[in-house]
Amino acid sequence: MAALAGCSGGDGNNTKGNSSGGGSNDDTFDTFTWTIPTNAQFNPYASKNWDDKIRNLIFDPLAQYNHKTGKYKGYIVSDWSIDGSTLTLKIRDGYTWHNGDPVTADDLITQFQIEKFFENPIWDYFNSVEATDDHTVKAKVKKVSPKIIYAELFNQSRYVQAPKSRFGKWLKKLQNGGDSALQNFLKYTPNDPLGNGPMKISDKNQQRYLLEWHDDYPLADKPNFSNWQVNVEQSNQAKWAAIKGGECDALETYMPESVLKTLPKAVKMQTIPDYGGACLALNHDHKHLGRTAVRKAIAYVLPRPQVSKTIYGPVGTPVKYITGVTAKTNQSVLGDSIDQFERYEQSTDKAAKVLQNAGYTKNSGTWKKDGSPLGFTISVSSATSNHVSGYKAAASILSDFGMNAKVETVSDSAYWGDIYPNSKFDAAQNYWGARVPYNSERPEFVGGEGSTAEAINIPDEFKVPSKFGDPDSKKESVTPAKLLSSLKTAQNDSEIKSRTKKIAWVFNQTLPQLTIVEKKRQIFYTTDDWKYPAKNSAAMHQGSYNLIPMLLRSGDIQAKK
Repeated sequence: MAALAGCSGGDGNNTKGNSSGGGSNDDTFDTFTWTIPTNAQFNPYASKNWDDKIRNLIFDPLAQYNHKTGKYKGYIVSDWSIDGSTLTLKIRDGYTWHNGDPVTADDLITQFQIEKFFENPIWDYFNSVEATDDHTVKAKVKKVSPKIIYAELFNQSRYVQAPKSRFGKWLKKLQNGGDSALQNFLKYTPNDPLGNGPMKISDKNQQRYLLEWHDDYPLADKPNFSNWQVNVEQSNQAKWAAIKGGECDALETYMPESVLKTLPKAVKMQTIPDYGGACLALNHDHKHLGRTAVRKAIAYVLPRPQVSKTIYGPVGTPVKYITGVTAKTNQSVLGDSIDQFERYEQSTDKAAKVLQNAGYTKNSGTWKKDGSPLGFTISVSSATSNHVSGYKAAASILSDFGMNAKVETVSDSAYWGDIYPNSKFDAAQNYWGARVPYNSERPEFVGGEGSTAEAINIPDEFKVPSKFGDPDSKKESVTPAKLLSSLKTAQNDSEIKSRTKKIAWVFNQTLPQLTIVEKKRQIFYTTDDWKYPAKNSAAMHQGSYNLIPMLLRSGDIQAKK
């Protein structure tokens, strides 16, 4: 047996590790999650107490993007193609659910059809789906660039996780029952998942999950260790201490430079592009935040470099141009036109002018309109201490300018399960971005169950300067969803560029939410007891926040015996 680490938060059977990164002799790979296992539920459409750390181990994706090769690797699907208006997906032979039933086309159809009721972005492209045999799914698709379709179809969150044997009856109820059926479905919260991935849950308690290998997994042989333990820990500081002290084998979390400098040699860090990062979600139903002028004033006051450094340290890059798309897209798609977008560099003078032009006055150090003081609360998950620190710094600077901003923290489950999706906030912690322009802009402007647009109460129309590059030009009414609909049908680079420019201009001039930083994911892993591929290998550039589980799927994590 290898001398493997045992994380804190387990069931008491593991001995603690040592400062070199080594641990107990228990033949178990240890990592962390946020959700208490006995509270976790496995209806992926009911967001509260959904545990994506466990999802990444027990379910498999359709395919995943590799950041080094620039290509997709198939998992549950072995082949995919688009011929005219028909998308064909071939399910790989040998995939089974953990009860032994084969994964079939009907399982994918069930999931796709349920996603339609939640206005999932994939239905921006699909007209219909059908199973033509047990291993083939065919979808009639709209005239859309394959690059855009594949980016959504194979996004890092699309796992096959709604087996027909469990979710088929709910699909029928949704098809026949209207809104009441949808609400009843969201109350369906099974605690015994039926997975298809490399690991399956063998035991759990309030402190940890214990997982074992799924013997029928088709893509890799059983690893040379017995178990995978996932322990509950919400504190970043506790996670840092655990991997430094040899009490954890791998984790994905933010780590500041001050802690990075103290890591033992056996602990390595891999970074992977995240194509986005932290942003400030702004509730458009709020008396003040619903005004474009106020959002612009916040953008002028908020010091993005400072907040970026506080939240993500060395792996965060402040957003230079607030366009709703990544820096890479700004360069490759928007090109020379990028300099015509407003930079929103920090300027209290510009912020004051914007507010004054909107009818605000500053009295006794506070901006007011019609006697109402400009103030708001920023809601943040307590599980992300770096975000708490970053938004507290932002709130302090905004308050110094005359906006009464403060931060409230709530538990991670309450935040993502209630506060954020149900719009119970003024401003809130959020995330933005995607590799493809359409997928990056869509969440803010197109509604649907669980979308950013729904959470921030985005209006259907905005008043936007009609002349690109001239913020003082006559304003016209614009429906962003229509512009996005045009973008998704772009057939060549020229059309993608011109249509991306239009929607990016709307984002830049209306600020549906305030993008702050673009980051890389930090993944930490110990090497004294475990064998990994070389850092620059393609294997170490798959997935994003799910890198470690993806390595398990390819047989690239082995214990040193």
